[in-house]
Amino acid sequence: MRLSRSLKCCKHQKSLGGYYLHEHPKESTSWSEKETLEMVEQPDTFLVQSPMCRFEMMLPDDDGNLGHVRKETYWMTNSEMIAEELRGVCNNYVPGEEPHRHVHLIGAARARAAQVYPPKLCEAILRGLKR
Repeated sequence: MRLSRSLKCCKHQKSLGGYYLHEHPKESTSWSEKETLEMVEQPDTFLVQSPMCRFEMMLPDDDGNLGHVRKETYWMTNSEMIAEELRGVCNNYVPGEEPHRHVHLIGAARARAAQVYPPKLCEAILRGLKR
């Protein structure tokens, strides 16, 4: 029901000439729902993937040491510029970039904390919107 309501809001925003941004973890079953697939197949829809560690999402591990949260995420939008800002890969796979350690999202508190967008992610979304 929440997914359907969210997609309805995206469609409404688009019908008004605005942009929408829909996000769920890559592994979420919502990406295989009929209603989501229909939106993804629209010619003006962009579906991109990026890990949250790219935007410096960090949480403490079991010992209290901060580590990056990988959390591969799909982003669906009708803004090509927002899609460009969000598309990417973990720095651990980019030659010349400094590798980092990932924290596993095991436990409800850690997974819940990973729902909060880090500032660099918000900045990327706003940069795309501004462009």
